[in-house]
Amino acid sequence: MTAVVKPPALVLVWQALQSIDAPLSNCTSGMWLFGLKMAPEPVYEPLWQLLHVMVLTAVWFIVLAVMGMHHILANPSVLVAMSPHHALSFIFNHPGLAFIALGAIILCATGAEALYADMGHFGKMPIRMAWFGLVMPALVINYFGQGAAMLTDPNAADNPFYRMVPQWATLPMVVLATVATVIASQAVISGTFSLVVQAIQLGYLPRMNIVHTSESEIGQIYIPFVNWSLLVAVSALVLGFGSST
Repeated sequence: MTAVVKPPALVLVWQALQSIDAPLSNCTSGMWLFGLKMAPEPVYEPLWQLLHVMVLTAVWFIVLAVMGMHHILANPSVLVAMSPHHALSFIFNHPGLAFIALGAIILCATGAEALYADMGHFGKMPIRMAWFGLVMPALVINYFGQGAAMLTDPNAADNPFYRMVPQWATLPMVVLATVATVIASQAVISGTFSLVVQAIQLGYLPRMNIVHTSESEIGQIYIPFVNWSLLVAVSALVLGFGSST
């Protein structure tokens, strides 16, 4: 489960045009691409292995947006929820429940923490482009779509995400969601490593064995204890809950 921080998608496309089907062994030193300066850091995976991660991630978020948009168009009344007075009314009338709901709302954007934890690796511009250009719009559209689906069919509340797709598409969506989960887990692991190192430097955590996986990039690290702790915690979480609904 060693996390390897990979170059952003735009950099991979640039290198694909330079050397198709070749290992990423020599990034152009001093090249600036959308605010990111590439260092001559060797990346040993073949190009297609990195590109397929980029493509699958993009497909996942595009599918999320298409699913949500379909149901929003079918029941556009859900867009009334954009008015802040509904949220304020809920907070004032149900403060305890609203506090719990806010925790769930934060989890709706999970993964953003990992993006910003890796800011030192990629810079601000690639992260802003990915978040505001694809990730956040796709998530917002999908969540509004889930709300529209439940307005149309209240029985969809038991599993709103998979109820958004036709029955024949359920299995392909499970496969795609599984692949996206595996890819996203790498970003979470990398972000956790970065946060743990920062906590150690600030004196909030004891010293740990930190393995530097790069000779030139100080931010590319692997922490065995954290890696295996995440494995145990996630396994216990899955076995304990058994279901996300």
